[in-house]
Amino acid sequence: MKCTAITFLLFISCALSVFAQESIGIGISNYAPANSLLLNPSSISDSKAFMDIHLVGFSVFARNNLVYLPGGQGSLLNPAGFQSAEPQYNLSRNSYSAYTDVLVQGPTITAQVGNNAFGLYTGARTMADVRGIGNRMATYVLEGFQYGPYIGEETRIRNLRLTALAWGEVGLSYGRIIKQQGREMISAGIHVKRLIGVAGAGFRLNDWNFTVQDSTNLTTHNIAGQYGFNEPAFNSGSGWGVDVGFTYKRTLEGVGGYVPHSKKNGCRTCDYKFKVSVALLDIGRIKFKPEFYANDFNEGEEYNWENFEGENSDDVNGIANLISDNFELTEASEKAKLRVVLPAALSVQYDYNLGYNFYLNGSWVQGVPWKNSFGIQRASSLAFTPRYEIKRFEAAVPISLHEFRAPMIGAMLRLNSIIIGTDHLPGLIGNGDKYGADIYFHFKYTLFRTWGCRKVKNKTRRGKPSGKIVPCASW
Repeated sequence: MKCTAITFLLFISCALSVFAQESIGIGISNYAPANSLLLNPSSISDSKAFMDIHLVGFSVFARNNLVYLPGGQGSLLNPAGFQSAEPQYNLSRNSYSAYTDVLVQGPTITAQVGNNAFGLYTGARTMADVRGIGNRMATYVLEGFQYGPYIGEETRIRNLRLTALAWGEVGLSYGRIIKQQGREMISAGIHVKRLIGVAGAGFRLNDWNFTVQDSTNLTTHNIAGQYGFNEPAFNSGSGWGVDVGFTYKRTLEGVGGYVPHSKKNGCRTCDYKFKVSVALLDIGRIKFKPEFYANDFNEGEEYNWENFEGENSDDVNGIANLISDNFELTEASEKAKLRVVLPAALSVQYDYNLGYNFYLNGSWVQGVPWKNSFGIQRASSLAFTPRYEIKRFEAAVPISLHEFRAPMIGAMLRLNSIIIGTDHLPGLIGNGDKYGADIYFHFKYTLFRTWGCRKVKNKTRRGKPSGKIVPCASW
């Protein structure tokens, strides 16, 4: 497949114009520590699942504010409509941004041993982040730089950011109850990940002032920025990442001598009136090895790129040469480095127990911006989620705001250890205009009690079991 250098610079905004979600419906569960550790690693401590063995799962969320399918042109309830669907474009906005997050979660296991909890995680992720695309640049993406009405007009682009990253990761988690007093409990957790880089690309255009003279000539008046990308390959880069988190619980009963899932506590866990969780996620980066291509745009002189629509390349090396030659860049230093920062975020949750297995959850995920380096800025979100959960069944209805602007409603069901959900249900089954869709699925096997642990039963006066469970210890 051939592409011009300009097309390569903008392909992410054209093909990956999506926003991400956090699979919040299952991420806040008390019965799914193999999933909830991704929002807060301390959640594996005092989980209601003694051992969670995750086998396979995936999550993908796609949404954009540029390309959409008109209402009625396909859904899960009408899949035949996709065959004749014709995408439409919304060019009425002043700016466009894009974000994608695709996760394939492999074998993962969490287990509790006394007041300690341990986890082993595997997964593969692909993410992309595009910000700062104005209305004119969006038109160029759709129509090409030879778009007639703009020929001869000067265009200025500032603060455009495009970053993409694909990698695998293997992680070890550790959590522990670090304080128990009265009806208060504090847990801490850490998740350390070894990162295996596959592909990375970043473009920062701080300022690009240009004029398309005609259908073949582009004149750059000034350009400042940076680019870098590698030849995609397994293990082409490596790095480390870490998540750290804390959880405070106000329990319903005293927990002075409480040990999760222990026989002396009736082989159960202690419930809470409310809990507050705080975590820092994805602190780290991946450093790529050669072959990669990196350089700076720092030219202040005017120069022309002739026949820009006719120059093509078959590989990333050719694309790098096209950029360097036609933007008259200085030769890249042998000491050039390509590092891509992970999508770091602050994760905060508040969970309130309404009683009778009903809960209300508020969740805030705030992405950290990386303006002066190649780094993916995680999409921020705010969610409110009512849910009902018991050992073999769970249902949640997340109501969320993406980037604090786009309202969405989702649904999640857990039937024992089979999980299916979406954070954007209308995108799957609705008849309105579709700017994206979201779905996640997980299959696993969960042990809710320790081996050999029996339900503790008290005898009634007639010698029959009463079915009562010993309350949480409060020594």
